[in-house]
Amino acid sequence: MTIYWKRSLALSGLAFCAWLLGSGCTTPEMKGTPFYSGEYAGRRGPAEQRINAWPLCYYREPAISVLWPILEFTDDHTAVRPFYSVYGLDRAEREYNVLWPLAQFDRKSDDNRVFPVFWGEDYRVLFPFYWHFGELRGPGGGSDSLFPLWVVGNETTNDFSGWLTWPLVTGGTTHAITAKAAWFCRCIGSRKTGKARCFFRHCG
Repeated sequence: MTIYWKRSLALSGLAFCAWLLGSGCTTPEMKGTPFYSGEYAGRRGPAEQRINAWPLCYYREPAISVLWPILEFTDDHTAVRPFYSVYGLDRAEREYNVLWPLAQFDRKSDDNRVFPVFWGEDYRVLFPFYWHFGELRGPGGGSDSLFPLWVVGNETTNDFSGWLTWPLVTGGTTHAITAKAAWFCRCIGSRKTGKARCFFRHCG
């Protein structure tokens, strides 16, 4: 391993520790440290009955950490960072992390990812090409895009806009009119009359 990579790993580890310390002493990630100050109904025994050689080793029932933040085991989470961690052991809807931050499965918020794929209750993303949010035909609206092939979206069930193989074809509909356009032509039609007009673009 080169000196560059050794320095990079060391800086990454220091940055992670700094982030945890800076995020506050009440976060679950701090339970395996002597700095945790949040609610901990499961903690048992006085502070004197603990092993405090942090960050090499720390123990106060029911939390234990070894080489923190690499190994940490508490009543509500288990972590072997960055390979695997699970949070919410005290509830049915848990959060799982594998090779964090590459993969995460959150059963509580229904937000999941295996980079570059992200998905949830109302969205699906293949970063950076495919993006889908909401429901295109639902009352709340939504959008769907596969760049550069298409982008479509609507805000209501009656309004629609989008383009196909941009910038060749674009189009949209509202309650009253339908419009379609290409780089050489633009057409506007009326739903009420059923008639349409087309305008050809020209240079000069």
